[in-house]
Amino acid sequence: EQVLDAAIAAAELLSRQSELEDRRVYLVGHSLGALLAPSIASGNPGIAGVVMLAAPARTLTEMIPKQTHYIANLDGEVSTEERAGLKQMQKLVDQIEALTPADATDTALLLGAPAAYWLDLKAYPPFLQARSLSKPILLLQGERDYQVTMAADFLPWHQRMYDIEGFSDRSFAGLNHLFMSAGEPPGPADYEKPGKVDAQVIAAIADWILARG
Repeated sequence: EQVLDAAIAAAELLSRQSELEDRRVYLVGHSLGALLAPSIASGNPGIAGVVMLAAPARTLTEMIPKQTHYIANLDGEVSTEERAGLKQMQKLVDQIEALTPADATDTALLLGAPAAYWLDLKAYPPFLQARSLSKPILLLQGERDYQVTMAADFLPWHQRMYDIEGFSDRSFAGLNHLFMSAGEPPGPADYEKPGKVDAQVIAAIADWILARG
């Protein structure tokens, strides 16, 4: 409901437009949308290829504590209040990790989502889904992204996908999770600054699509 349904409906709507009948439709997903883009594309023959921007290679329950610790340590020290928040965050993550299919009907929210949401994500096989797609994939990554990182996410995707025909990837120096200029150090304050997606990222997507014919 959060990611798949609307994207699939949009792709199907585009495929029915008479003015687009001789043109290819590509799916661009960012972050969680990038993670699930291969699944969206696999069920829609009208999608010619996929662009994945800042695609996680880890689960959200792996990433959330890392991000929270990173932010808490940005000023060089962790306050008593921040330490308590980190402890509470880890408690919620542990609850999510402990969920089983028997909990699927539990509507209590954990980090803003019910058990069924977390169980669905836990069962999703991102690399298997991407490798079996049989459509071209472009993976793009900002090298200063502290949320989806070069080492923990981009590199695993590269290692798992480099031998797949039609797959290519590229990273961009100095860019954050939103593919805009990152601060020093990168942090949530970057997202408060007005900006635009870097032109070289847009050009990379356009060139890749045009090269597909």
